[in-house]
Amino acid sequence: MSQASLKNILQQLPTLTEDELRRIEQAVKARLVPGTQGSKRDAIYAAMRARGLINQIKQPKGSPAPPLVTVQGKPVSQTIIEERR
Repeated sequence: MSQASLKNILQQLPTLTEDELRRIEQAVKARLVPGTQGSKRDAIYAAMRARGLINQIKQPKGSPAPPLVTVQGKPVSQTIIEERR
């Protein structure tokens, strides 16, 4: 692709709708990482969107994992079992 074509595409980005930007994002992701699980999922979503089954895909909110706590003495599982008896 020539630099002029790339510049033209980048200049058109602000004029695109949210749906058009999502479609472009999916196409770019599919081209960057072919054959991964994510691209298969994106293909399924694209097919569902094309058939009118869905309008948008909400991204899951990732919650951080709770910090690990180190415990002195017996394993916590053993303590729980003993307390239940």
